[in-house]
Amino acid sequence: MLQSKEGFIGAFNQINILKARCHRAMGNKEMADEIMANLDFNVDINSSVKLIQEAYADNDYLTTTSYYHGIENYFSENKEVKLKYNELESFFAKFPGLTRHDVNYLLALGTISYINLGQLTKAEEALSFLQDFQNKLAKHYNDKKQAGEDFDYSVYKEIEKCESLVYMVKGCLQQRKGKFALALEHFNKAIELDENAVLSSDTHLKYELWLQFTKASLLISMEQYAEANILLRKMNDSYRFPRSIGEDYNKGFSKKEYRFLKTYLRYKMKDYNGSLMGLNILKTNYPDVAKYYILEQQIYTALGDSENAEKAKTNYINKITSRQ
Repeated sequence: MLQSKEGFIGAFNQINILKARCHRAMGNKEMADEIMANLDFNVDINSSVKLIQEAYADNDYLTTTSYYHGIENYFSENKEVKLKYNELESFFAKFPGLTRHDVNYLLALGTISYINLGQLTKAEEALSFLQDFQNKLAKHYNDKKQAGEDFDYSVYKEIEKCESLVYMVKGCLQQRKGKFALALEHFNKAIELDENAVLSSDTHLKYELWLQFTKASLLISMEQYAEANILLRKMNDSYRFPRSIGEDYNKGFSKKEYRFLKTYLRYKMKDYNGSLMGLNILKTNYPDVAKYYILEQQIYTALGDSENAEKAKTNYINKITSRQ
């Protein structure tokens, strides 16, 4: 266990981030901003691991990148190639240590956050670090194999699983650049590698839903609506899809974002009433999400209802200004 002043700071940050979210939800933007401005991101590695996931799940990409630096620095300094880092705390209490693909996942969160923030130069740099991290893993075991060492089949599957996350990030970057065909190639490769991964029956080890969701979003951008709809249905039919109450987020996949994407797809497929029904459910559960009101405005405009379209526009402006 890593115990230090930085560990205390990490726990303190976790409490204050929750406080800031509560203040923001209640409309106390100034108090929330003050709390976030006073956070100290110089935390221990285990706190960084925990907090980067929480920030990404909350779509707080700026905070995600702040914790990403600590993770990148840790693995820049600790260069030993491992399949498991037993000195670090696991995502799951019953599984000790972080696996190599867990680390790739954390690095992917930071890189994708840079992409979502539009900071593409930093995203390219972070992707370069992730690719180099992956190359060293592959070279390490290739060198051993050439030297005559033999490995369990699971070693190669772990390497493939790590590689799937590199392709995932590459796809996100190309999508942001508008290179949709290349992005789709990367996402398909990521899904293929993940499907073939070791321990494929273990839900907690799979990134399948996250990868498929990202591909579905791209398909909608490419106006391949039927294909996107088929993929979203496939995701919902998967035994890995979260069903339990409160089971809304896992391994990069957000059930809330999935529901919004389905609602948005209905709008793009001109099922305006179906889209409006789905959106009303989302607004009831998450009334402060500004993008819901932009979609609502678009739906009412498509229905020729200018009065409700204007109300939705006003609600959107109010949500945005309350967060500034």
